[in-house]
Amino acid sequence: MGRLNQACSDASNLRSIALAIPVFWLTQIVPFFGMLGLAGFYGLAVTVPILALRWWVRFGRIQSGDPDWIRAKRTMWIVGILTSLLLCWILFRWVFLLLSHHR
Repeated sequence: MGRLNQACSDASNLRSIALAIPVFWLTQIVPFFGMLGLAGFYGLAVTVPILALRWWVRFGRIQSGDPDWIRAKRTMWIVGILTSLLLCWILFRWVFLLLSHHR
């Protein structure tokens, strides 16, 4: 039961961290906080998918019908997919910008 509680807790924490990504993105436009927003946005955009993958490796094989577990698993699917798409978009933009400046 301890691993199940830890999995649900980690999923909840990671969801909260993922919800901070748009806040950091919006913070970039606020004077004097732009650099903090930029660092937080890119830092979390890279870190959250890695932590989601770590969560799946550690807890993905747990079998339970507990409603908290089902909610945690759904949360991790959503967080993992959305933040991975965000990371892919950032990497695509970065590569595209690099290639366009080499011409």
